[in-house]
Amino acid sequence: GVAFQAMQDTLVTFQPSDVNPNAARHTTQYYELAGARNVGGVWTAPGDGSQFGYYETVDRIAAGLGLRNGDRPTNIYSMWYNTGRQWNGWSTDNNDQFRLVARGSFDLRKPGSKERNKHAIEFGIEYEQRVDRSYSVSPVGLWRLADQLTNDHIEARDLSNPYYIIEGDTIHHSQYTGDPDDGPVFGANDTILYFPRNVGNQHHFDRNLRTALGLDPDGVDIIDVDAIDPETFSLDMFSADELLNEGSSFTTYYGYDYKGNKLKKQPAYEDFFTDSLNRPIGAFRPVYTAFYIQDKFAFKDLIFNIGLRIDRFDANQKVLKDQYSLYPVKTASEVNKDHPSTIGDDFVVYVDDFTLSEDNITIVGYRDGDTWYNAEGSEIQNPSAIAAAANSTRVTPYLVETDPTKLELTINSFDDYEPQISFMPRIAFSFPISDEALFFAHYDVLTQRPQGSTGTTYTGNVLFARPFEYYYLNAINTNAVISNPNLRPERTIDYQVGFQQRVSPTSALTLSGFYREMKDQVQVTNLEFAYPFSYRTFTNQDFGTVKGITVEYDLRRTRNIRLTANYTLQFAEGTGSDVTAGLSLASEGLPSLRTLVPYNFDQRHTLTATVDYRFESGKDYNGPKWFGKDIFANAGINNVIRLGSGTPFTRRSSPTAQAQFGIPQRSTLKGTINGSRLPSTFRIDTRIDKETVLKFGGKEEGTKERRIGLNVYLRIQNLLNNRNVIAVYSFTGNTDDDGYLASGEGQQTVNTSIDPVSFVSLYNVKVHNPSLYSIPRRVVLGAIISF
Repeated sequence: GVAFQAMQDTLVTFQPSDVNPNAARHTTQYYELAGARNVGGVWTAPGDGSQFGYYETVDRIAAGLGLRNGDRPTNIYSMWYNTGRQWNGWSTDNNDQFRLVARGSFDLRKPGSKERNKHAIEFGIEYEQRVDRSYSVSPVGLWRLADQLTNDHIEARDLSNPYYIIEGDTIHHSQYTGDPDDGPVFGANDTILYFPRNVGNQHHFDRNLRTALGLDPDGVDIIDVDAIDPETFSLDMFSADELLNEGSSFTTYYGYDYKGNKLKKQPAYEDFFTDSLNRPIGAFRPVYTAFYIQDKFAFKDLIFNIGLRIDRFDANQKVLKDQYSLYPVKTASEVNKDHPSTIGDDFVVYVDDFTLSEDNITIVGYRDGDTWYNAEGSEIQNPSAIAAAANSTRVTPYLVETDPTKLELTINSFDDYEPQISFMPRIAFSFPISDEALFFAHYDVLTQRPQGSTGTTYTGNVLFARPFEYYYLNAINTNAVISNPNLRPERTIDYQVGFQQRVSPTSALTLSGFYREMKDQVQVTNLEFAYPFSYRTFTNQDFGTVKGITVEYDLRRTRNIRLTANYTLQFAEGTGSDVTAGLSLASEGLPSLRTLVPYNFDQRHTLTATVDYRFESGKDYNGPKWFGKDIFANAGINNVIRLGSGTPFTRRSSPTAQAQFGIPQRSTLKGTINGSRLPSTFRIDTRIDKETVLKFGGKEEGTKERRIGLNVYLRIQNLLNNRNVIAVYSFTGNTDDDGYLASGEGQQTVNTSIDPVSFVSLYNVKVHNPSLYSIPRRVVLGAIISF
């Protein structure tokens, strides 16, 4: 057959909708500038409507910045969203949690022993079952998807059934009665017509749309999606595969079906691979259980608090059997070859060509987890040596399926998550040195289930990976990070020793030192030698330490004042401040660097003081009296003073349009990661309040007096309105200039912009970003009523 050629709209009209009048105005103005006519609220071409210039097709309208259904207006210089831009997203979450907690305690004491020699035992069990569901859809893009899926099965002309237009009469070729040897005799104005035919690759959406329009589902009518009433369309016209769109999905879901309906039962993991129409994905259902026991007792002058907590975490989901391969692989025990003595039976075998028989393959390397070995069994750091041994650019595992045409992702590539059991001991003790001094210390082990990032790069759950992510891994990984369902809990080991000294009858001074060691922290890494292609995911590879000393002075209420002051000197370093700190390296295909750098929250000096001045009531009142009244009874002022040195940031050696795009573009570092510091910060938060009791009733016999507590307060955050800097532009280290406009590249951008003056003005507005500062002064007047 011969494919359709040069088929296009011959007449386009535009009727503005009142759903988004600002967006409709873009297209209206396009028609106005083209000199079109408005007849009865419908824009049409001027003249008789034949060929009428550059806005004759919807594609040309779009090229002229007019908007079609599903289009969004472009940004102004990529800095500000334009008028009429609609939000391209709708989402819903449904999270349930069932939690059961049982606690108990009892005392153990030998008969006749003193009270302080008893054992105070506490114990408990916890059970938690979460059910997390989520659904989101990008509705704006569905217009263009619908357009792409429509008419796709009409790709050729039906050359076997032509129609002839001879001297104005339309004749089907089967009705032609002329001489068959000569065929039809055509004049200068006669035509041969070929109608389209169905070539059999019709999309699910196209068939459903034809049914909704009352057309033959198998028909060949040409449908113009932009000319159809939007009320005609519904999400269930698409199949799941069409919405998933080969990985560039228009919807994400779990615990819901692809149409946004909450699932009534949990589908099996393998259903995603077998049901191509619905691609069901179950809810995330992790299970957490814990048991703890604690004993507090005294031994001579020592007071001990010893405990143990045992956590069991089950992510309750499927995980890849081998994160380095989407398909099942063979281990050394499954390959009947002689292997070096250093190679274990469960080591993965790498070969020159997995399609060859076992007799003809050449083993070029092995792998045990993340550790690689060459063919001789020697550990190597760079697996590219294995690829070189196979005369290839990538390493190839010995796959179970040796026929490349049969390779597909199935449930056989997955296994169950192995529940993680964590033992967390706790030991704390203290003993008095004298009547006025005390020594204390403790040792704790804490674990935390893997969580999502709080940053802007990745906000999902790093632990929950849907089968969708693996099924379309190659497409998704071009600009995303794949969750890792096989992560372990993160661990923190905490040490502290301290000394407390009485200073006066109402005050004490405490000096303590602390050391925290973080292990198995989650970080992005690049699995450069995974098969069949590399991808980025999360692993438990980060670590860090936080160490420092704290000096605290505590003054209990003395007359009217109470004071607490705390100074901390801290050094916080690690291999990554959050789960995406290694994303830049992973994006470049580089290995993760395990180098200690200051954490983003590393604040070297922190001073916090709380000063509370308050008057009591009744006989304890010692404040001024106005007109014989204790006007300030139960009133006071509380000030929280915070002073801190600057936190780290990373300097860049060259200016980029950071204000425009929000993040620094490619630019080499100046110094080291987090090697520069922000300015120090100072802030005072004040609360002034007065509490009183309002009395009602009780004056008449038989009535009861009612009392209502009233606390009226004035809260002032950032009392002095300090402009505390919380972020700066990475090239200049300033908050009011990113250095781009003054750079050579910036000047070139300014000079080539449509309106240089407008560009500079808008850019300067963007540069002065209020989010680079902490909140300004805020005043809140409120009241709390208690009864």
